[in-house]
Amino acid sequence: MDPPYAVDTRRVFNEYDSTNFSPKDVNRVRRGMERLDRLGAKFVVSYADSPEAEVLRKGFESTIVSVRRNIAGFTSRRKKADEILIWNT
Repeated sequence: MDPPYAVDTRRVFNEYDSTNFSPKDVNRVRRGMERLDRLGAKFVVSYADSPEAEVLRKGFESTIVSVRRNIAGFTSRRKKADEILIWNT
């Protein structure tokens, strides 16, 4: 799963509509993860490494990876960012 980010501490890509995903929606994703886990389904979630990600990672396996953002039109403006990968075992 790769949900949109609801990160208060920095600007994230939200040009489509800044109201599409909120911290309340992070809790919905968490409930979905818990449901999948109870059903025995395996999942992986990628999310911006942020305080909001703590809601998602608590009680699950996780690791932080550095990724390159390819949204900027000019390669010189593309930056690396930390993402957290969260999964169940």
